[in-house]
Amino acid sequence: MMALLPLSKRALVLGSLLTLSFACAKKASEPVTPPAQATPSGTPRFDGIYAAKVESKGGAAAAALQPGGGATGVDLLRFTKDGRVQSLSVASAAALEAAVKALLAGTDKAATGTYAVKDGVLRFTLTSKQGSVEYAGGVKDDALSVRWHSTINDATVEETFQFVKVEGDDVPGATGDVPDKTPPDDASDGGAPAPAPGTVPPEAALVPQGQSWGCFRAPVVNTSRCERTMQACEAAYKEASSARPDLKLTKCAKRATAFCHTVQKRGSGRGSGFCYQSEDECKAGASGFEGPDLVISSCGKF
Repeated sequence: MMALLPLSKRALVLGSLLTLSFACAKKASEPVTPPAQATPSGTPRFDGIYAAKVESKGGAAAAALQPGGGATGVDLLRFTKDGRVQSLSVASAAALEAAVKALLAGTDKAATGTYAVKDGVLRFTLTSKQGSVEYAGGVKDDALSVRWHSTINDATVEETFQFVKVEGDDVPGATGDVPDKTPPDDASDGGAPAPAPGTVPPEAALVPQGQSWGCFRAPVVNTSRCERTMQACEAAYKEASSARPDLKLTKCAKRATAFCHTVQKRGSGRGSGFCYQSEDECKAGASGFEGPDLVISSCGKF
């Protein structure tokens, strides 16, 4: 079994999947320019993955609205010798190993593209079902510095990745081979496939109990967060607005109901509930989660 070099372990705190669609604004017509420190670029490494902790920027815009805040996420990039690049994002260190294994196996759930180094600049565009994101940057030693622009919401951010070598006899793609399958399912479930997202009801025990909700929204990214008490809502609002002042959050407001989905790690029962003002926002939030070891529920009214 492939093993990552030691990474710190954290308790499972599942947040929203850190998709490629959230950042700071930039006009779509402008070409992406690399950060000054990124050029001239070397060739990316193929015997592992590039990882970036997501804190109060970029993909953390959605995560900042969810339990755990924006400091737990990790964005991953995987380059292969034949010119391909893939990306996945996870909301907690607990989901990191599964995501790395999926990238190494060539999962079809990742954003994908091709890369090239030209005139000292590493360029690639990653495409997913949400849209595309253009990257420009460079590799120096084991650091990858990039500036990326999303065509999904006309957004831009800079990000720095560190290379993590993956130990194993063969790392798929390191010599140009093309993986053709995803990793096996979690052995703790006997190899049974995970239920399709949205086909199981929310786990009520993971949804906060109470009589009403306090909710706030981030209109710029069309999502919201609901907590069972106004006090909890105000605390979450303060944390999110501090992490991402550019989101221009609405104030907490009391609501009678909210729509929640749950995400659990298969075989462990651990997980979290995620609650929103509307059913559409809940469904959008649930659709952002992907992972071979995650059970993602449908949205329920609470």
